[in-house]
Amino acid sequence: MAPHCDSARAALVPLLAAASMESYAHTYSFLVRLQVLQELQAAVPLLSRLEPPDGSPLRIDAAAEAALEETLGQWDARAASMSSSIQALEPVIALRVCLGHELLARLDGFGEAPPSQAAAAGRLRGELHRKLGGCWLRLAKSARAAGNTESAGNALAQARLHDSTLATVQCAEMDWAAGRAHDALSRLRQQCAKLETDAQGALAESLLLLARLTGAAGEAEAAEAEPCRSLGALP
Repeated sequence: MAPHCDSARAALVPLLAAASMESYAHTYSFLVRLQVLQELQAAVPLLSRLEPPDGSPLRIDAAAEAALEETLGQWDARAASMSSSIQALEPVIALRVCLGHELLARLDGFGEAPPSQAAAAGRLRGELHRKLGGCWLRLAKSARAAGNTESAGNALAQARLHDSTLATVQCAEMDWAAGRAHDALSRLRQQCAKLETDAQGALAESLLLLARLTGAAGEAEAAEAEPCRSLGALP
């Protein structure tokens, strides 16, 4: 994989140099391609760690866990400086989704592993699902900001497969913005009723939005605002 990535990177460098003489927007598209190549090349060793040679038993060691956590941390660090335009986000998110699904497929092979290995795989699966949900949610927000509600809805449908709680919050915001107040409030009330008490962060966010929207709709009641206060979401 490394030689192919190096070859592609070498082909992009002169194009990047030429684009830099024109405009930042044109240059940024090549920077995104270079980022995609870098993330793909960096993920190959991680995939190899989760694919033992010669049919050996699957095993997650501390190095594999650390490598995955480092990769996901790098995703977060780069996301903070990335453009929010759909054109910039789509290539990077497409790669991360592909890599994430491949990693999840390999981690699923630990289902019958010893308890310690199965537990480690479960933790890593949970973290991957949260990151993939975050990728789709960011794309949905970008699409909403650009007025592309269809793309936003599709991204939210994908996000729901990984993080249904936050996806529901954003779906409610979309319903509200589209004038479907009843649907927005119904989504949030159903979610608040289903959330476990130990998911206080997600519950607080849902309750806070519910209180804000019900207040805007002129139907806020003290009974609905009180759970928010008990969780510290409202003063």
